[in-house]
Amino acid sequence: MHVGLVLTLALSLAPQDSGEPPPASLESLLESVRARREAVLAEWAPVVDGLLARFEDRDEDGVPVGLEGLRAELARAAQHAAPLLVPWIEPGESPQEAAVLRADEVARALEATAARGITRELVQLARSGTKPARRHAVRLLARTEDPEVVGPTLRRVFQESQGALAQAAARALVLGGGEQGLATIRTAFRESQGEALQVVVGAVVEAAHPGFAAEVGALVRDPQRAAPVADEVFDYYEALPEVFDGEAGLALLRLIASPYPSDATRIRLLERLPDLGLEGREAREALEQIVAEASRADSEEVADAARICLAILGDRRAKKRALLFFDRQVDRDRSWPGAYEQRGDLLLRMREYGDAVRDFRRAIELSRDDGKPTRELRVRLARAYARSGKLRSASEALRSAALTPRRLEELREDEDFAEVAAHSRYGKVFE
Repeated sequence: MHVGLVLTLALSLAPQDSGEPPPASLESLLESVRARREAVLAEWAPVVDGLLARFEDRDEDGVPVGLEGLRAELARAAQHAAPLLVPWIEPGESPQEAAVLRADEVARALEATAARGITRELVQLARSGTKPARRHAVRLLARTEDPEVVGPTLRRVFQESQGALAQAAARALVLGGGEQGLATIRTAFRESQGEALQVVVGAVVEAAHPGFAAEVGALVRDPQRAAPVADEVFDYYEALPEVFDGEAGLALLRLIASPYPSDATRIRLLERLPDLGLEGREAREALEQIVAEASRADSEEVADAARICLAILGDRRAKKRALLFFDRQVDRDRSWPGAYEQRGDLLLRMREYGDAVRDFRRAIELSRDDGKPTRELRVRLARAYARSGKLRSASEALRSAALTPRRLEELREDEDFAEVAAHSRYGKVFE
């Protein structure tokens, strides 16, 4: 065993006030630590075996019985007996579902408890395990405090892999690969294209490392390279708002205005822009230019998204222009629920939640009078309430919709309803 790891383990295992005399030499200290380690592991071995066996006892949905309690006990075991758990992040070749779930949960417990004294075993698995085991091992190695030991393995995995494993290795290099690891990722950031670039940018986003602001900024100024990873770039700035400034905002607007993103990507990015705190005259002028060019190119959906972005940022003229058609529809026939529904949808996108609630409520009232179904209208109403923080009203709207269990399950996973689902009382609507 590596001496540094032994000494670390010695500090974690040795009693703080044992009254025992200090060891006579380093050798005797190491021997004492080994003996204590073996005693602790022997004590925990039957406990760990019992926990791992519980993954075979599953309910009708295939989930281990008492999974939350099992997770808590695994985390406790990881604190005391991590070396016994490390082999179980390897699900094996062609594994059964239970083995995959067990490997995922064991890795989760080891990562959550920052278990020490397992670096050597993790390096071995990162080199020669199955892909799932290597991915788990690499993620755990991101916590290392010894980049000289793990760096060569992480660089090798990153350079030889693709997809999720390569991204896990890149993230580990950013977080725990030392200066050489950071240099490797900076080089890849500058030189990669396509899927390889997506892997690197995704890793930097996941690591939320502010030291890559210059690389991200340079990437955005190259719209052709940046277009395929535009969503990841937005993720980076959302995770690290302190590195986002006016220059970055203008670069993002130039990216949106460039010919490289698809219309669907442009709309998605314009909807996210207000969350970054975009402001200033130059930004508004750039958005107005996007509106003009999109209108000329007959891309009205893009133009509408830019108008909505301007409206959210406080441009009253843009708001009025965006609503004009829908206001006229309502004025033309105040008994048609569709007019209120469509305007409510637009107001929801504009984040005018109070006005959206009023339109959806009116659409529900008119539809009910006509005998038309109102389930999805009530979901829209609930969404407007949830986004404005009115969790009780959102829960009541969902309950009144009488949704199917499958639809409720979909909405439970919807980000807009996360706070409702997490609430001890209002979340019961999803049960």
